[in-house]
Amino acid sequence: MSSAFTAILKYECKYCFDISRHSKGFETKKETRKWQNKNIKKLCSGSGFNWKKIHRQSLASVSHNPQLILARKLARCLKGKQRCGSGACRICMRELRRWFADQAHQCFDTAQPIYSLCLVPCDEDLQLISGNLSHLNVKKMKERHQTRVIRALKPANLKNLKNVIIVGGFDISFNQETVSSGSRWQDYWQPHWYFVFQGCSSEQLKQALLPHFCTSEKVTKPIRKSKQINNNPEDYARVFSYALKTVFNRRVSYRSTKNGRLETNGRPPLKKLQLTELLLFFDRFPVTDRLFLRGVRCHGTRLVLSAQNARK
Repeated sequence: MSSAFTAILKYECKYCFDISRHSKGFETKKETRKWQNKNIKKLCSGSGFNWKKIHRQSLASVSHNPQLILARKLARCLKGKQRCGSGACRICMRELRRWFADQAHQCFDTAQPIYSLCLVPCDEDLQLISGNLSHLNVKKMKERHQTRVIRALKPANLKNLKNVIIVGGFDISFNQETVSSGSRWQDYWQPHWYFVFQGCSSEQLKQALLPHFCTSEKVTKPIRKSKQINNNPEDYARVFSYALKTVFNRRVSYRSTKNGRLETNGRPPLKKLQLTELLLFFDRFPVTDRLFLRGVRCHGTRLVLSAQNARK
């Protein structure tokens, strides 16, 4: 567990903005424990170990199987034996999301418009087929895209964008194209970013980013879901919790007979094989690597505006 996440899990300040109170859809502690049990059960499936007793196993007895090591870690966290700080842990992630929403909300001026958008990079080296997700380095991916965002907002003719603040998180989907539509490629993981930002309109940021995030046959729209957030606590809670979401889906598409473009047909849940691969992936790196910040920095257990963005 990273030292930053350890400090966040011990964050005991009274929440100024608690998404567990403002968001009707935010998972309760009871729901979190239910989801944790489901994940533990799937990780132990077919191993011969009783998932209800996996927390009692010694580390040596499960060291031969990465899935069992993770199941044991999650189970011990569930029993309250030791907070694991894993990105695959629903209990630890619930606390991180509460902290993130509270701190991110304080970075924005609610008297001014706040926007959100989804940024989907088309980099082929990031679109990994099933079984290869472990090759994705989230930290390097973030550094690459942070550099592009900085360049996009730097040109002299975009001076009004220099004070844009962005608070967002890593997201991923498992993309499938239906065979009936004539699938052109294997099913693959598509990483992307979800941004909440202020300092310009969604159209201004979109036009600035488009030259730096091109389209491809797989990614026809690199910028999606661009909209202004309604000025109410429930909407703020929804977007901040979504930036570090814990539920991921398959994105099933079909090829339109009219224009040949891919159209989304549904978002069913991940299958067991995909879920276990994703859980192992999230357990590999510090959960704070999922945060995408621009004009904001992490200072201990607080998110603070950088000097040029500090409100006077």
